[in-house]
Amino acid sequence: MKRAYNTNFYYIVLVIVYFLLAIFLPANWITEKTYHLTASEYHILLVIFMLPVLIFWYAAFYGGHKLKEYAVLVKETAGGTEYWQIARGSLWLAWGIAIPSVLGLAINALVNAHPNFNNWSIILINYLDLGFSIISFSLISNGTKGLREKAHLRISNRRLKALIGILVCLSVLFCFLVFRQFQLNNLFSTANPYKLPLLLVMLSIVIPYLYAWFLGLFAAHEMYLLAKNAHGLFYQNALRQLVGGLGCIISGSIALQYLSSSVPGHNYLLLNGKLLAYFLMLILTAGGFMLIAVSASQLKKLEEI
Repeated sequence: MKRAYNTNFYYIVLVIVYFLLAIFLPANWITEKTYHLTASEYHILLVIFMLPVLIFWYAAFYGGHKLKEYAVLVKETAGGTEYWQIARGSLWLAWGIAIPSVLGLAINALVNAHPNFNNWSIILINYLDLGFSIISFSLISNGTKGLREKAHLRISNRRLKALIGILVCLSVLFCFLVFRQFQLNNLFSTANPYKLPLLLVMLSIVIPYLYAWFLGLFAAHEMYLLAKNAHGLFYQNALRQLVGGLGCIISGSIALQYLSSSVPGHNYLLLNGKLLAYFLMLILTAGGFMLIAVSASQLKKLEEI
């Protein structure tokens, strides 16, 4: 019960802070000018767009909490520590979307008052997103790797090559989308959406993201192997749902990170296809967290029998 209280408490605090920032901070003048909005219309529009985001936050925290409940229940068993890491990684993914969103509103107000801070705000949000990605996927990967090794399962060369092939395709498209934002005749220029030289973007953003995504893809496949080789029909079905949930949150998170880093955003609201894509990816990720919650509840019941 204490853990449930803590999870709900953090979620409520985030929602309150987000609402207060959205309502009381000054309206972004670029958004007002672009879409011919009054300050009141801007705040109303921002609150409307907040609602589906807050639903996603709840699904994310709920799914992560349920998985942590199961991890606590099996903490004395062989895979308890690994499930705990997977649960922590899932929650880090949730925090990785919530925290930058809240900070983004606060930074937006700061940029309104001090436009010179705009470049630094973009750099800060980019690295914050990246940090959450590496931490969450590393935790999930450590957990699934430990479970696979304890089950004495090996990944075939054919499957490994397929995973590498997927990563190569992701990498090529990602690099293409990043490079098109730069003037390649001046590699040291910061006149680009990232506000950093191309070499620094490649070393500190592109390569770390590709590393994190490979960890995520590899973790999803390791969990698939565990579900495929699990004993007992009910246990196997529960693990399959967990695999589906992890696959959705990993895919959705990669897609969100892909969108935000390859097509950099701005410090104001954009009413275009990027916003629609963002919401579709949130739906996919939220569905994954709910699958994790259902799976964790079923696994918990099986352990309690």
